[in-house]
Amino acid sequence: MAGTTPAGRTSGPSQVRVTNLRQSAVSTLAAATGRSVPLLLREPTVRACQGGQSLVEAALALPVVLLLAIALVDVGRMFAVSAVLANATREGAALASRDLTATASSVAQRVCDETGWTAFGDACPTDLVVSYTTDPAGDIARVDSTYTLRLLTGRVAALFGRPTVTLRAASIFPLVRTSGP
Repeated sequence: MAGTTPAGRTSGPSQVRVTNLRQSAVSTLAAATGRSVPLLLREPTVRACQGGQSLVEAALALPVVLLLAIALVDVGRMFAVSAVLANATREGAALASRDLTATASSVAQRVCDETGWTAFGDACPTDLVVSYTTDPAGDIARVDSTYTLRLLTGRVAALFGRPTVTLRAASIFPLVRTSGP
C-alpha cells in the first residue's frame, strides 16, 4: 500500500507505516502534555518551489563568493611580492654601500637577482624598475624599486580602473666602501 508524503511524492508501504507511527506518537505526546509539539518532532514540509529558489540563490551568490576568494588571493600575492621587493631592494642598497665599483646597472641586476623572478644574471622583467642614487656629499646610497603587479581579478579589476597595483620599496644605506663586493 503506497502513500503520499507531504511533498506529494509516493512512498513504499514501510515508509507509510513509519510516518503514520511517527504522527501517532507526536499526536499522543501533544495530547498527553497539553503543549504544542516541538518543531524537530513534526513532519518536515517541503514545498516543491523551494528547491528552485535555493538553486537561484546559490547561482546568484556563487560569483560573488568566487570573486571574494580571488581577491583574497590577490591581497596575499601583494603582501608576498611586497616582502620580496623590500628584501631585494635592501640587498641592492647593501651592495651599493660597500662596493667601490657599483653602478646603477649592477645594483639593478643585484635587486633583480635577489627577487628570484628570473634566472640569476638574466635581464630584469620590464615590470621591475630599479634606481640607484647617492646623496651629493657621497655618504648615503639610496635604492628605489618599483614593481607593477598584475592582479588575478584582471578584467573585473579593470572595471574599477585598477587591473594592476604598483608596489614600491626604498632602502638607504650609509656608504662604507671597500675594494670588493
